[in-house]
Amino acid sequence: METLKRLLFETPLAVYVILVLAEAAVAAIWHSRRTRRWTLALLVAPALGVAVGLTSYLVKTDLEQINSAMADIADSVEAGDLNGAVEHLDESCFAPTSGRKIINKDEIILAGRMALRRRPVERLQTVRPVTTITGEKATTEVKVRVILESSEYVDTVWRLEWAKRKPGWRIVRILALYPPSLASWNF
Repeated sequence: METLKRLLFETPLAVYVILVLAEAAVAAIWHSRRTRRWTLALLVAPALGVAVGLTSYLVKTDLEQINSAMADIADSVEAGDLNGAVEHLDESCFAPTSGRKIINKDEIILAGRMALRRRPVERLQTVRPVTTITGEKATTEVKVRVILESSEYVDTVWRLEWAKRKPGWRIVRILALYPPSLASWNF
């Protein structure tokens, strides 16, 4: 079921290729027979293509929602203002630190704002995000190259744990995996 959902809603390119091949076969038959039935058959593949395209556009899958949230967070960080990122944090969001302390949502936001003031970000380059969705929970591991306005960069690795809520997917736990100094959350 997941494969079908991904195929229809997230990456329908394979469906379009199959429809083009089917249309070519029907067109070849139509060319030799030219009956009304085969003329009508020529309309099936384009109609299905439009239906798949509209469905893909209108239906936002869980993975697409999470990827959209991550893009909002990246845009917010690049803008130097975490307000866009904050809306994707659940009220119960926390982050364990390397000192075995746990910081809450407000402390995460404060640490992020302090880091952006000290070291303004020019842009983020996301590399290979891997999201695993299981029911109402998801985990994303993502490598992010943080390019600072000073032209320096820092390669980081994060694990975000998500929970599906009424307004959408929210981050409930943030783990800074690399570099080890990030895990202290003392920016």
